[in-house]
Amino acid sequence: MNRLDKVQLFSLLLLSGVWTVLCTAELIGTGEMLGALLACGVQFLLCLPMMRGKVPCSADAFRQHKWLGCVYAAYFLLWGSYGFSQLRDAAPRGLTAEGAAVVLLLLTCMYTSTAGLRAAGRAAPFLVGLLVIAVAVLTLGAWKRIVPDRLYFRTDGIRYGLLSYLAGSGELAAVWVLLGRLKNGAAAVKVYLPARLGLFLLLFCLSITAGGRLTASQKYPFLTLTALAQPFEGQRADALYLLAFVMLFVMHLTLMTGLSGHCLTLLHPAAERWTPLLLPMMLLLSRILPVEGLQLTAAVAMPLLTAGIPLLSGYYYKRRSAA
Repeated sequence: MNRLDKVQLFSLLLLSGVWTVLCTAELIGTGEMLGALLACGVQFLLCLPMMRGKVPCSADAFRQHKWLGCVYAAYFLLWGSYGFSQLRDAAPRGLTAEGAAVVLLLLTCMYTSTAGLRAAGRAAPFLVGLLVIAVAVLTLGAWKRIVPDRLYFRTDGIRYGLLSYLAGSGELAAVWVLLGRLKNGAAAVKVYLPARLGLFLLLFCLSITAGGRLTASQKYPFLTLTALAQPFEGQRADALYLLAFVMLFVMHLTLMTGLSGHCLTLLHPAAERWTPLLLPMMLLLSRILPVEGLQLTAAVAMPLLTAGIPLLSGYYYKRRSAA
């Protein structure tokens, strides 16, 4: 895997993170927003040792302890499988009902993953621009439907918001793997965490104030909001929203495939040529394993892979240097 710069790292993390935000299954109330705010603070604490340079490079740790590379590769494989499960459950009917559309998506992901994370990193900032345009159009379309009184303070749902936001942040485990590939990567993480939270809170507020009971009662409320937020009277914005949806999915799968392949390549260089085969494996696992199991595995493993293992590796490295 070639080097990335901090803008590319930020863009890749944001696109992957917003995919899971977009696939939020349900909304409870403002308590969930408070829980997400607390979760962002927890995420910052988890990433703090890496941002302060207190842990060794992941590549060195993987070469010394090969089982670590296998663990991270398996995690990214499972998180990619969860992405396929989200696509199957949350995507518009026309996208998943057409077999050709699914095959085209799979081929697109396979091509982008074959090109490598460096190529994906070059495209990511431009795709973030497309995401910003889509969010701006969505906000403009929802603005005329906003009823501020629908958003009232309630504390129930804080724990649910905290746990669900953390469980949907599997891309954070990629920080340690990618941080050693660039200079000043900590700046990208510092910007990424509030940017993801800000998009979540914006979509949450729009869904409650503009969608009202309709988005509150529907599964995947953010996607329901896109059907309601039409800024132009003579032209619907569905094509733009669908393009953003597909783009986020492709970049999410590209990042997970590239990371899993990178971890395996560090263990054995010949594994690089087999990276595209990870995508069919993700698709197969998404069909075999239950969605709840994939999400629970990711939620439990994310703090361990983001902070636990890097800190233990740093402790081991210091002890070995002292000896």
